[in-house]
Amino acid sequence: MRYEQYLKAGSLDEAGQYAPPDEKSGAKAPDGKIHVTFASNRYMEILYYTDAAMLTPLSTSECYLNPGDTIYAKLEEYDNSNSNLYRLAEYRFRSYDADGSIQNEYVREATSDVLAYTIPADFTGTELSVLPVGEYADAELSVSAYYVDDSGTEHALGNAGTWYINDTELQTSTAQVSPIEPYVLEFHYDTENYFYVQSEPDCFTKDPSSTGTVEFWEVQPTNAGTVYRVELHPYLTLSLRCNEKTQIKVGQGEAISVKKNGIWNGKNLRYGDIITIETQGECSIAGGDYQHIHAVKDPITDGYRYTLTVVQEPESNTADDLILTIDVDRVFDVELDTNCDYGSCTYKIDGKEVSGALQLQEGQKLTLTYKIEQDNYVFAEKAEGIGGFVGGLVAPSQRTVEIPVTADLDGTVIDPDDYFDIVEKESATK
Repeated sequence: MRYEQYLKAGSLDEAGQYAPPDEKSGAKAPDGKIHVTFASNRYMEILYYTDAAMLTPLSTSECYLNPGDTIYAKLEEYDNSNSNLYRLAEYRFRSYDADGSIQNEYVREATSDVLAYTIPADFTGTELSVLPVGEYADAELSVSAYYVDDSGTEHALGNAGTWYINDTELQTSTAQVSPIEPYVLEFHYDTENYFYVQSEPDCFTKDPSSTGTVEFWEVQPTNAGTVYRVELHPYLTLSLRCNEKTQIKVGQGEAISVKKNGIWNGKNLRYGDIITIETQGECSIAGGDYQHIHAVKDPITDGYRYTLTVVQEPESNTADDLILTIDVDRVFDVELDTNCDYGSCTYKIDGKEVSGALQLQEGQKLTLTYKIEQDNYVFAEKAEGIGGFVGGLVAPSQRTVEIPVTADLDGTVIDPDDYFDIVEKESATK
């Protein structure tokens, strides 16, 4: 580049060697002692000036300056199809010896679009070059795995698997990568407890659930700040009860024989699975995720064929719809609160003491026993609360109520104080 500049400036002799203009016949000596050349960058347009106001431009084809002079560089614009990923990184100021070899190099980081560089006062060389250097800024990607419960709420699955970039394990949920160099991103997940639902963006792997690996397409240069998400879901379960000997199979698997009145338990069901039941009797759903079941019943020789399909979207009225095809022992999610305002309480299901979050089957017997432990409070004459009835009076300070297990309890927290009318003793005697 310097040779071409010298040639255009007429600074070469007949042998092609550099000769200062003042040594050539009729040539005017330059004003400065240092010949400054400027490297070009095809992705950036940079202009150079002699003043901070940037009113007096420098000639990049023939420039001579002195020690102590200042060069002002200004980035005008980018000329890059990926300019959103490309940026001016630094300027390099190089001095050369008489043989054209680099003598010294001074690097200045480009923290803004304007840079000022002052040639050192003790600069003794005669050649100085200015090189603007650009770079592609790293893109940040983030990764996550999650599942969606039946209410539509997302839950993070931080321990459900491991992410890899080019076979290197990611230690955090974010990573810095080059936006112009392709990479392969993979997610290896726990197939013992989860099945694959979908990913954002779409993955390359045709059947992630069979391999436990989700592989994404190589990144394109315009993809900056990419977010990768994988939706998994815990396996679904289903229990079936038939009153006659039954053949049950999942998908194309082998049929399993279930004896009369026996229970079949399906533990690793996924969306899209089809369960086929052939029996001479009647079949019912005894438990599990029946909210995700669509059922069809067809007559066959000597009985019926039930076709149950595992669907993704749960329906609140699924049980009512299924009952038209197959009986359902409905299950409700209930939380039992033992925080009593006036004493303590206990819950029992079918005579067995229980607590916390439970799944209750329709028709079970839930009893709540409340014991008042504050001396100035008693049960009112009519002690029933919002539901149930008084099952017995054990002592003046303790009573029991039976709460029907119905769909009204699904998704609720039972507050024991709602089921009893408790008053102060003075109020009870009036």
